[in-house]
Amino acid sequence: MIKSIAIPKNYKRSLKKRKNWLIANLVGTIFIVLSVGQLAAYGQTKSTEAVRAELDDVYEAYLGRKLSQKELDQVTKEYIPLFGSNTCEAKCVQDLEAWKVNIKIFQTQRGQPEDLAKRHSLIAHNYLWAETQGTLILRLLTEPDPIRVFNPTTKRLMTEKDVIALANLGLFLKSNGSPKHQSFSPKEIDQVVGVLEPLVGSQGKARKMPMLFVIAAELWAGIQRDWSSLSVTEQQSVRDYIQHKSNKPMPLPLYSRLVGFSMDQAKIIQNAEQSDIASNSGSSYLDLLSRYGFLRYMPYGPSF
Repeated sequence: MIKSIAIPKNYKRSLKKRKNWLIANLVGTIFIVLSVGQLAAYGQTKSTEAVRAELDDVYEAYLGRKLSQKELDQVTKEYIPLFGSNTCEAKCVQDLEAWKVNIKIFQTQRGQPEDLAKRHSLIAHNYLWAETQGTLILRLLTEPDPIRVFNPTTKRLMTEKDVIALANLGLFLKSNGSPKHQSFSPKEIDQVVGVLEPLVGSQGKARKMPMLFVIAAELWAGIQRDWSSLSVTEQQSVRDYIQHKSNKPMPLPLYSRLVGFSMDQAKIIQNAEQSDIASNSGSSYLDLLSRYGFLRYMPYGPSF
């Protein structure tokens, strides 16, 4: 059974602050900023019926299933008031249009880095927004990929896909071969989470959560997709990055390509990683996990 993670009550943020948090903490944001002219083109308001229809389309693309009528009624009821009005006005229109921009990616790139990056962004965006706590909106966003580890110091989180990907990154390094995805049972995943939680989670003496852990799913998907097309030098650069053998970041174009972020977003993430390294929170990621038996229950062996 997936355990829910409660967010501390003091993480209330305004709409503006939660967007700034995304940029500063580098989970990336899919929320586009529309100009006044663009908003005018969409119209300053949307009817409840229009919002309902568009949320239906967005959630179907995101979840891969249709919402029930009860779910759709509840999501619509929750969504519109998030922006300070009982009608869908400018901020509501802007947010909804930003969701719609990503429908094609959700439908056609499921499981690819770009898709995973946008999903992680949506989850984190809403998880740290007090107004969406306890809502069906948040529950549906985490339905395909629940949050498993949250670090209140960095305000970074790992979903279940990140946990699985991090284990696979370790197995990938140990194999010295091409990337091959390994699936894990729910019990094994729970055991891995049990190791991660006191190290980088919400427990009292947990370390800061390294960015590698946050983008693990995106990175692992990109490595699997692109490995055969990478040069020997690029492949070694990827391995060095995961092993944290050098303080030098992965070349930006390669990094951007693998994790599914724009060049600008990828640069911000790399800057955060350098900050992690400077504070010693990002050093020897895999050595740290190996020391605490991260792969103790994994099929391929006891350590990285």
